[in-house]
Amino acid sequence: MTMATMAEDRIGITSNFVLTDAEVADLVAAGFDAAGSVRNICFFTNAFATKSQGIDIVSTFTPLALRGNTVISAVFNYTDTRVTDNRKKLLDGRRLAEYAYSLPRRRGNVGVTQRMGGLACSDGSATMAAGTTTTAATERSSTRRAA
Repeated sequence: MTMATMAEDRIGITSNFVLTDAEVADLVAAGFDAAGSVRNICFFTNAFATKSQGIDIVSTFTPLALRGNTVISAVFNYTDTRVTDNRKKLLDGRRLAEYAYSLPRRRGNVGVTQRMGGLACSDGSATMAAGTTTTAATERSSTRRAA
């Protein structure tokens, strides 16, 4: 099952704009004294739209042979994001490519939780992102049940 999400007015950062000397002078005249040393500007905007579609798969398994004290969980996600509206031209080719390719398309995580009495420990989590880089992350946490 694939889900699609349209994000109208998505918030993101614009491309870098080079200010002309006249624009810098106008900013200084308007009371922005620090603008005298500014030559490039970018800002957050909600003036573009994106479409994201993908799938999330979540699974947990509790081996009965381990008396229900061990839980193995796995998560996989695939997402494809495209900019669908850039009419105001606030995003240049580089920024468009970042939205299309910098977000991880594939992500996954596998983890194991072991319960021993009132203590639960998670260790040995493995994470995969973007389909090209696999990193091993170790997560150590323990929780004690209230008596």
